[in-house]
Amino acid sequence: MYLNNGPSTFSDPSTFRQGTPFQVSSFHQQVIVDTVESTFTVVNTNTVTSSSKFTLGGINYLLDKPGQNLWTVLQGGVLSTRNVGSPPPTGFFSGYAVEPGN
Repeated sequence: MYLNNGPSTFSDPSTFRQGTPFQVSSFHQQVIVDTVESTFTVVNTNTVTSSSKFTLGGINYLLDKPGQNLWTVLQGGVLSTRNVGSPPPTGFFSGYAVEPGN
């Protein structure tokens, strides 16, 4: 993660890297798709590999320490699928994030 000082734009994602990195994680993702019901479940595991303090509004923060994990779980539905030459799929999802006991 980066503490960004902008300006950044999603049309050029590399512009978000102009900030200061304060946490690096390894990432594992598992996706389960139900093609009959057009639903999906995603489980992401981020394991912190390095971190450093950052200051925001005069307050120092340290989010996690190396070795700690963060899980995000997303569930959703696909409203339309992608055919050759068509826009990406559309749908909806919701989820939550937890820090399991380390």
